[in-house]
Amino acid sequence: MYRRYVLLGDCGCVIESHAMEDHLNRSERHIAMYTCPKCGTIIVNTVRYINRIKIKYKEIVEVNKRVHSLDSKLIHMRVEVQKKLQVFCKYKDESKLFFV
Repeated sequence: MYRRYVLLGDCGCVIESHAMEDHLNRSERHIAMYTCPKCGTIIVNTVRYINRIKIKYKEIVEVNKRVHSLDSKLIHMRVEVQKKLQVFCKYKDESKLFFV
C-alpha cells in the first residue's frame, strides 16, 4: 500500500495525508485557523485544503463580528449605567443635606 504525503506551502513540513486529514477534522470544533501538526504554523496557502481554509476563515470572521457587536452593545450599556449611577449619586448626596 502506498502512502500519500502533503507538502504544506506555509511551513514546508511534509505530513502523511491521512494524518493531516485527521488533524484537520479534530481542529473543526475550534474557532481558529488550521495549523501544521508539526510546527504549529497557520495554514493558508496549501492548495489541497484551500476550500476548507476559506470556510474556516468565514466562520472566524462571523464570530469576530458577533463578538465586536456584543462589545459595542456592552460599551453602550456601560455608559448608560454610569449615567444612571451619576444621577443616583447626585440625589444621594443631596439627600444627605436634608438628614444632617
